[in-house]
Amino acid sequence: MTIIEGLTQIEQDILDVIIKWQKANNHRVPVGFSHVLPYNELGTSRYSEEDIKRTLEKLVQKKILIKKEDGAYILTEEVFNALMKKMNGHKHNTDKRFFDENVLVEIEKEFSKWKEFLNITIGLFSFNLAISCLGTKNPELWAFISFIFVGILLGYGNKYFPQKIKELRKAELDKIDKLTLKGLEVEYFGLKNFWKHCPLYLLGFLFLALLAFGVIKS
Repeated sequence: MTIIEGLTQIEQDILDVIIKWQKANNHRVPVGFSHVLPYNELGTSRYSEEDIKRTLEKLVQKKILIKKEDGAYILTEEVFNALMKKMNGHKHNTDKRFFDENVLVEIEKEFSKWKEFLNITIGLFSFNLAISCLGTKNPELWAFISFIFVGILLGYGNKYFPQKIKELRKAELDKIDKLTLKGLEVEYFGLKNFWKHCPLYLLGFLFLALLAFGVIKS
């Protein structure tokens, strides 16, 4: 996180260590170290101890750090306040999670309605149509007509598809939310789980389709 321009690489690296430590510990007051070892452990191991000490003093001279009586180097009040402001703004943006408990509950409710529509309206209806077509003189023709009709009904029923999933597919998600959405889609629409959720739909619609395209003979 760059909050000061014009720093040398070692100055920026050391400042980044302090900022990471500040963020990791969520302190509301400046924190720092009174010895060099933590800097080596937290990302500046390629620099010598003398280089780190010398750079810390330079940062003091530039009024970016101050050296406390116990020897700890901490951010000046001005730099610290600028960092907190930037961190809070960044936190506001990154904490805008698209998924929380309420959203997941909403998706579950919407999927239940979609599942009911597929199983009852499409699945059972398709099965009944297929059985009826078998009793006609030309079952393939009537099954094909019925198949088209059910396809139109299925398109009309798109309004029952979970709206929250539609919204999330169009949203600009970060990596975590993308993985969450992908996991939900596998859970609800993955082939293995979809058989579990919508067996009547799959069996009924498949039966009608096979009859319509002549795979099943009367």
